[in-house]
Amino acid sequence: MKSHSARPGRPTMSEPSESQPEYRCPGESESISRAMHLARLEALYPACARCPHKDDTGQVSSRRARHLAEVHRPPPSPALFDDEGISGVLLNELTAAVARRAAIAFGLHLRDHIDREGWPRVVLAGDARRLTSPLVAAAAEGLRFAGCHVTDIGQGTTGCLALAMWQSVSDGGLLIGNATDRHERASLRFWHAGRPLSRGHELDELESRFHAEANRPTRRYGSLERVSFEAEYLATLAGYYHGLRPLRVVLDTDCRPLVEYARLLVESLECRFLHDFDDPRPLADRVVANRAHFGVRIDGIGETCRAVDERGVDVPGERLFGLIAGYLLAQGRHHMFEGDASRPGQTARDMADMTAMSATSTTETDNGATSPALVLEDVATPEMERILQELGYRVVRTGGRRAAMHRAMEVEVAPLGAGPSGRFWYNNTGHIVPDALATLSLLLGILSQSDRPLSDVLDATSGRT
Repeated sequence: MKSHSARPGRPTMSEPSESQPEYRCPGESESISRAMHLARLEALYPACARCPHKDDTGQVSSRRARHLAEVHRPPPSPALFDDEGISGVLLNELTAAVARRAAIAFGLHLRDHIDREGWPRVVLAGDARRLTSPLVAAAAEGLRFAGCHVTDIGQGTTGCLALAMWQSVSDGGLLIGNATDRHERASLRFWHAGRPLSRGHELDELESRFHAEANRPTRRYGSLERVSFEAEYLATLAGYYHGLRPLRVVLDTDCRPLVEYARLLVESLECRFLHDFDDPRPLADRVVANRAHFGVRIDGIGETCRAVDERGVDVPGERLFGLIAGYLLAQGRHHMFEGDASRPGQTARDMADMTAMSATSTTETDNGATSPALVLEDVATPEMERILQELGYRVVRTGGRRAAMHRAMEVEVAPLGAGPSGRFWYNNTGHIVPDALATLSLLLGILSQSDRPLSDVLDATSGRT
């Protein structure tokens, strides 16, 4: 069948003339007629609020035109930037276009701040969700557009990304995941020279650049390589996965990379991590139903960690932090003075070394010993500070945002930091990071020292303090 061609001089729907604009509803691929455009305006079609031709109301009265303009006024844009980066509803507020624009702004920010010749190197990671894949691809393209060399490590948590940045000596990092507990959301988190960007610091500058017109500094794209750091990251935790009790632990998290890491760490052990993405029951109910030894609630990027004991009772943050801080301090002293060769692997040794290093920045106690520094978020309770001081730490308080915590731990050479946010920070003799999987690994080691349940261990620790 022969197709009918348009007569010369008359524009078709796909070829609008200069005097006849093309009408296309936002979100649709096909053009519509002006009559359809006017009909949809009258019918209060939702997409009309974003239509560039919404002021074309035809022959309606001025009163009706004002009414239509009011009805079709677009809603205010959501505030994409939060205290720690960018967050929004996945593929609605936080789209691939937003991810690309943010990546370009971040790349340009790094170019202005690196103190060496050459293009910035950026480590990129995602959370392995199918719906975030377009965001990761768009971010990679945006970084390369800005003249950055990109190392895509695939799926990753904050802990894995931090290690990759440190080992590859990268200038920045970008993690696309979900820093909240709402399934429909996604987030972008940024690092510069190993330090997280937060409100009140570099993030403000990045936000200003995001809203400004991008001034591309080069006509050449940066390179892209794909390298996995999974094995290197798991090796830093493997030392804790020896001689463990056959513990059953319920994981409540949407962080797919962390679930996979946990599975790999215990695959040859009697320990079991119980996890079901589709189980809607509260964590406490799942712990009791599975007769688990405890459960943990972890955010979507592997930073925050909160626990419930074997009874399904929430463990207060100060008690959990006191337990971990006391364990690390005891392990550090044991290692420093008695040289126990049976200590667990590299991460434990690193933390003990950091405890010793921290003493160089502290004052002496009455008996001549030194107290290592420990960083607390400034909104932490006096009870938490008291517990830590009685354990033998010198407590330093700082702002609760990630950039402030990182800076304080770096300045104080502190081996550990935490607070009500649920982030437990570790100084791993090279990079400082809030790592929920490290916290979980420490809990396994603590509970494997005896057959006591978590509630009894916590009570005993409180009794000692």
